[in-house]
Amino acid sequence: MTDRENWKARDAEFAKDYSVRMDDLTPEPLFESFQLPAPKVCLRCGREWASSLLYSPLGMRAVLPLCFSCAADWNFHGYHILKGPSAKRLLWRLATFKLKHPFSRPSILEIRQDLKSLLRWVRKMKRLRESQN
Repeated sequence: MTDRENWKARDAEFAKDYSVRMDDLTPEPLFESFQLPAPKVCLRCGREWASSLLYSPLGMRAVLPLCFSCAADWNFHGYHILKGPSAKRLLWRLATFKLKHPFSRPSILEIRQDLKSLLRWVRKMKRLRESQN
């Protein structure tokens, strides 16, 4: 290997590590989009179909699908709506929603993936808040 190729390999490794560290240290603001890639259920109330989606600009990750009423609350109250119902109540509502719509999308696996992306965002924000205190 030449020195240039060796340098490029080390620099690429450093750049990837740097982007991961910056991603860990940077808060992720959310913005609302009405472009849904697939039918989704609102993960705030767990009762209605989602009409919009909150995205994180870092990596353009979908974080939280919202129905019309929850989207209106998001536009009025902002991040305070994320302190809504408890996890136990949300899971119960999602289960009843899926029982009412057993053969329609989103599937249970898609709902689980949406919940994982929401929990990833929540854990990151909690970790950043705890590190600032």
